[in-house]
Amino acid sequence: MLAGTANTTRQKRFANRARTGCQTCRLRHVKCDEARPVCKKCATGNRVCHYKLDMQRPGASRAMAAEKQKSAPTALQICEPDAPGHHFQHDQPREWADISSDMPCPTDLYIVLAHTSPIRYRAAFELSRDDELQSMTRQVLKEIESFDPVSWARKNEFATKEITLLIGQIYHAAVRLFATLTLPRAAVLATYPRQMSFQDLRASQRRAVVALVKQGLLVVEYSNSLDWPMIVAGVAAGTAHHGDENNHDYSDALATQEFVDRFYYKAWTKPISSITAFLILQKLRSYWKSRKTEWDDCFHEPTAC
Repeated sequence: MLAGTANTTRQKRFANRARTGCQTCRLRHVKCDEARPVCKKCATGNRVCHYKLDMQRPGASRAMAAEKQKSAPTALQICEPDAPGHHFQHDQPREWADISSDMPCPTDLYIVLAHTSPIRYRAAFELSRDDELQSMTRQVLKEIESFDPVSWARKNEFATKEITLLIGQIYHAAVRLFATLTLPRAAVLATYPRQMSFQDLRASQRRAVVALVKQGLLVVEYSNSLDWPMIVAGVAAGTAHHGDENNHDYSDALATQEFVDRFYYKAWTKPISSITAFLILQKLRSYWKSRKTEWDDCFHEPTAC
């Protein structure tokens, strides 16, 4: 043994977690060099890089918003769809579990989900031109469609092969539906090649989520891992007015409302349950009764989900 090395223990160096890095690096739990407009980690890995916006008060003047637009970095540094290097790299080695810690959502889908917030913010306060919003929306939707649940399940089995694949399929469908519900409508419709009304697009995606969730409930009677997809399906089941009764989708939307209602009522009445199920059920029932249809009509304030 070398002199001076006896009875010594290695100590882990303490480092404060930076809060100013890009959102992509923060979600991946890696150190960001904070380079702008694209950090080195995202540039090397061909990832979408964006920094958190300083949220502006809704009552601020348009002049202030315009000044902020000049000085603020772009919310999403997005390549054109045909340009190289705009896909997430699914084949890179990972040092973390490829699943969100909040819900069993695949990491790549969770990152894309986070990218919808800057687009919604910019659309709400008119901080971007329509063509810029359409480009950003097209990029997000393309990343969603590029996700492959089969490949993800093959690399990330955490229960059984059947359950892992089903979870990937459920969250893939739910993230797609959430993007349709929350991103600028004209940009969403322009992205899909088929001529389809927004109502029909929303209904078909809602039915896909509900069908997959029902398969999941055959495997597990109740699981909070299905909470978020159920919320998205519940919001997509909102109906505008009584005139919708003549619409072929009206009865299906009511059936979805009943299905989601039973799910959360059962969760709330379990012997060991949290208040979250009750809060979600209360909010969805109020939303359905209001005959409104937009995501922000339901979640217009912070809600524990």
